[in-house]
Amino acid sequence: MRLARSESFEIRTRTEFLVVAARVMRRVLVDYARARRRGKRGSDPMRVTLDDAAKSAEPAFDLLALDEALARLTEIDGQQVRVIELRYLAGLSVQEVADTLGISTSSVKRETVMARAWLFRELSAGAGNGA
Repeated sequence: MRLARSESFEIRTRTEFLVVAARVMRRVLVDYARARRRGKRGSDPMRVTLDDAAKSAEPAFDLLALDEALARLTEIDGQQVRVIELRYLAGLSVQEVADTLGISTSSVKRETVMARAWLFRELSAGAGNGA
């Protein structure tokens, strides 16, 4: 519905659709987390990990803090943000991300490692992330 309401809704390719869908999914999750936080005083924040495993040993971060960190990372490297959005918010595989962005699977893996390291550093340094 958000895509249909957008004035610039003219998606011509599967690639464009997947990139937009990942961004919209991020917005939906962030909006939900904000509404949940406003609606319940003292409620636990929505927490996410940047791991493919169902049971992750990695720390879980507040979704709103992750969104803010992704906004900062966009200023440094927008492609890394697109990789994270496609992998962890849209649920695409490494191969699907590579095909969508027109880059190699090794580039997707490298961008994922670099983005995750940057995000972990940013989120671990922030107060109240619960990590």
